[in-house]
Amino acid sequence: FTSPSTVEGFLDGADGATMKLVRDRLLAAAIGPTTAGALEAAAWPAVVADVASLEGLVDAAARAAPSALEPGKE
Repeated sequence: FTSPSTVEGFLDGADGATMKLVRDRLLAAAIGPTTAGALEAAAWPAVVADVASLEGLVDAAARAAPSALEPGKE
């Protein structure tokens, strides 16, 4: 997520059952601490980018799921 408003928009667009499923199965990725705070307020675990940029966000997500990026893994 790139901002607290994108977190809020996502949460507003999903029903409770869907959000429970998503929070239970997916780790969120936040571009920075303010966005991470919005995820924390929603009880959604998140990794936070070291550098507040799209590249940093992608790097944080990749570190959180390294096996998904290994060659030959599906």
